Amino acid sequence: MEDIRIRKDATLVYVLVVMAALLVPSEILALKMVATSSSSCQTLTTSLGSDNGVSNLYYQKSWFFIQAPTGKQVQLIFAKAGASPGQSYSVGYGCTDQGVEVKIVSGNRNITGALFCGDDPALISTSSNIITFTSDNNLAILQIYTLLNKFNLQVLYRYVDSSTASTIPSSCVPTPPCVDQYSNCADLIDYCTDPNNPQIASGCPVSCGTCPSG
Repeated sequence: MEDIRIRKDATLVYVLVVMAALLVPSEILALKMVATSSSSCQTLTTSLGSDNGVSNLYYQKSWFFIQAPTGKQVQLIFAKAGASPGQSYSVGYGCTDQGVEVKIVSGNRNITGALFCGDDPALISTSSNIITFTSDNNLAILQIYTLLNKFNLQVLYRYVDSSTASTIPSSCVPTPPCVDQYSNCADLIDYCTDPNNPQIASGCPVSCGTCPSG
């Protein structure tokens, strides 16, 4: 009788595991990019999730593998890595709502890399403050994930070696972020296309949806 009871328990555990797997699906996208230049940066621009204010039951994830030629290193410069303007996200321990994981140490591929929540100033470069992340071999791995709202990523990448890593070409300098210049832009949306007030569209690019693409 004891043997039968144990078998029933094991079967129940198996059924619960299968049901949990069905209730918590995994949405994972993996892409591989090749860094083809040292003198200029290529740009990866992507987003994940939806700005609906609803917390998902499971994480959406995307992985990006950026590879340089053999003997070279991958250099990353982040221009954007965070929520859409006006959307909320957690910056608490572990970046539970959304974030980006950066793996650039070849011996630590099987453990969690550096995690950054939202537009962390320790991660995001500006035209006057370039922050580089350089792998120790020819592979860098990025994971973006979100549980709540959209996560937006824009990263500049190229391959480097010891002679080129410290020289930043103009193509690797992030452009200034698109922001509303007026505090009352939300009240001016109805006038975004008003030909008599063109300053509204130019001064409220986020609210009017006139930010440059890319």
